[in-house]
Amino acid sequence: MSITPKWRNLFIAIMLLQVATRIQPTRAFSRSNLIRQLGRSNTIRRNHASAVPCSQSSRSRPSQSSWMTAGLIMALSSTTVASQQTTLCQGDGDSNTLTVPPFDESVLSYDHYNGVTLHLDKLSSNETTDNEEESALFAQDLKQAMSFWKAEQRKGIWVHVPTSKAHLVPHCVKEGFDFHFVKDKVLILSQWLPQDKPSRLPLGPTHQVGVGAVVFHPKDPSRMLVVQERTGPAAKWKLWKMPTGLLDPSEDIPEAASRELMEETGLEAVMDGILCFRQAHRPSSASDLFFVCHLTLTDPEATWKACEDEIADIKWMSVEDYCGQERWQGSPTYETLNDTIRKASQKAQESQDHKVEGMIDSLVLPVGLGYSGTNAVFKSHL
Repeated sequence: MSITPKWRNLFIAIMLLQVATRIQPTRAFSRSNLIRQLGRSNTIRRNHASAVPCSQSSRSRPSQSSWMTAGLIMALSSTTVASQQTTLCQGDGDSNTLTVPPFDESVLSYDHYNGVTLHLDKLSSNETTDNEEESALFAQDLKQAMSFWKAEQRKGIWVHVPTSKAHLVPHCVKEGFDFHFVKDKVLILSQWLPQDKPSRLPLGPTHQVGVGAVVFHPKDPSRMLVVQERTGPAAKWKLWKMPTGLLDPSEDIPEAASRELMEETGLEAVMDGILCFRQAHRPSSASDLFFVCHLTLTDPEATWKACEDEIADIKWMSVEDYCGQERWQGSPTYETLNDTIRKASQKAQESQDHKVEGMIDSLVLPVGLGYSGTNAVFKSHL
């Protein structure tokens, strides 16, 4: 079987590339890898509107490997591997530009605020490359990328670093990145590029959201379901309290209130509305939003089962006794919260079906506008 000129040229190109840039034969062969390897020795990049001047050292007389690489480009152009026009930054009269970032597009994303995210969690690992070699290559690529993005007048640059790429973090810090936050075991670093404008990058997570489940007795709404915890601040004071807890990621408030009640008492209920909420700021921890939710049991005859690890006891308690506990007294915040629970209980007692009117209702609605998913909307009775 004869070999066509196109495939012969491609074979020659691969052989030249191995000699010129010392690529390991086991390294994955792709257009992006070719362009990246060529860029390491000759700063070859595709044309782009923005440009970064190459170092003056690239103006030296072409070496043997440079001529081999130039031949490689000619071979590649005939095989359509590098279908987009490339720029060789090397001799006099050539265009001295770096015109694409040195990272594959598969690990980059762009936001609506002229920012770029480098996803190291999507960066493939080469089994033949150790951490030391990978670190050296990454440091070079990141330095070039930052120069390129500055020339493009980008604003916020983000780097996502999984645990497996932690050895690359020092190179990010050296290039001016700061720790931003950690999400799903991925370290997020950020850098604001404009020197003449203050940073507009959003802060990392600053708030935690909690819920409390107020459940009135199905037949006697003058009583409410309360628990005593085994550990924590409330346990120290022997305080009877409503079931409470923090929201999980991507969890809506109604779901969280029902889940916390189920986890602590084994009772199933649905949220009817929000009675009130509290906002608190603590210097040593995240700011806190706490929503007091009213729930109704799905089975009025159901019996509770305390969570052995968290809950010491469960009972129905008079709302007045709950609000009158000594620990609450003298706190305008908790006295106000408890007064709202007291008024809700009174409204339920006055209603024939024990309904509480006037709460903040919750709706789960499609986002629309071309976006998928839903949002939880909370509305008053205006």
